[in-house]
Amino acid sequence: MGSSGRNHPDHEHPGGTGHTPRRWRAAIAVLIVAIVGAPMIATGAGPGGATAARALGSAPQLAGDGFDITVDGPNALEIGTPGTYTVTLTNLDVDATGIDFTTGAGRSADVTVIDDGPFTCNSSFGFLFCTLDALVTGASASLTMELDPFDGPSLTIRTDAGANADADGSPTIFGSDEFAVSVVGATDVEIAGTRPTVAFGAPFNVPFVVSEVGTNSAPIPGPIEVSIFGSFFGPGGTSDGSLTLAGTGWSCVADLCTHPGPIPADGSLPPLVASGIYTDSGWIYADHYVDDDVFGNNSQAVRILEPGADLTSYVSGPSSAARNQSLTHIVSVYNEGDLPITANVTVSITTDLIGPSLTPGAWACTPFVLGATTCSIDNLTLDVPV
Repeated sequence: MGSSGRNHPDHEHPGGTGHTPRRWRAAIAVLIVAIVGAPMIATGAGPGGATAARALGSAPQLAGDGFDITVDGPNALEIGTPGTYTVTLTNLDVDATGIDFTTGAGRSADVTVIDDGPFTCNSSFGFLFCTLDALVTGASASLTMELDPFDGPSLTIRTDAGANADADGSPTIFGSDEFAVSVVGATDVEIAGTRPTVAFGAPFNVPFVVSEVGTNSAPIPGPIEVSIFGSFFGPGGTSDGSLTLAGTGWSCVADLCTHPGPIPADGSLPPLVASGIYTDSGWIYADHYVDDDVFGNNSQAVRILEPGADLTSYVSGPSSAARNQSLTHIVSVYNEGDLPITANVTVSITTDLIGPSLTPGAWACTPFVLGATTCSIDNLTLDVPV
């Protein structure tokens, strides 16, 4: 089924999913892999614990390194064709008992146990919830499951394990993994928009392209309908941006545009361009109404930006910790604009962890004092689009 009504997915907007427009990014990576330059790695331990860190890319070491989780299976699935995955849990820590193990893709796919091995599993809401009595140091246990995806263009197999609960019931041995899978359909139509950068008060043009991307590689008969509308925010409140919609072969009434089609196999229709004057910050949303197999790429949101550097920071890593658990977090700063930053860039990091440490790479960092440090780099240039 195609989109119905007006979806407002992210694709760039916080909190959504689906096709992502090109972003010009350069990154300061403070805890793990950087896009530009060497990474800075910061580690620390939960309250009451000692600090322990493992260098990025190094092989796991036994004793004190938690659980290692691997997923073996296809990294691409087609709607209607399930895939088989083997998930393996390896104990790189002390002997473990009372193991809780969860794996699956949630509401993105149906999950079925093919062989639960030594685990005892129940399925619910797209996940397998499993238990295992014990796993000694260095031992592994595996299960095999089948995933049947509901939608695309991607899903993530998320796996978590915990064992050796303390007096409060919190596990003291942990492990987690994420495995990305692209999802395609036999009949699949995608809409994609290009984000402009434009000076305040100047005109802008946002081209949206509707393409046939299904595995059938077959023409999509018309008519093809696309809805495009704006959502802008300024001192005077919200508005639709008074957009003008036009494109070769397209006819538009209000925010609904129609093309007679067909969409050629492995090809695209002429761009449908949304034009306006940049007077307020906002987004332009587009939805196509073709009945296809993949919903997640049927909509697109494009942000209107002024030219220049645009710094955005992100922190990723565990949101909770057990006593004595070592932690690693990623702090990244992206230049999502279209101009490099040639002046000094400074990042301040504050943590409540005990004994935090940094591997700064190309960065210059001050020592941690009362859980705080400052790191700087001379510039933040642009890298390839991501």
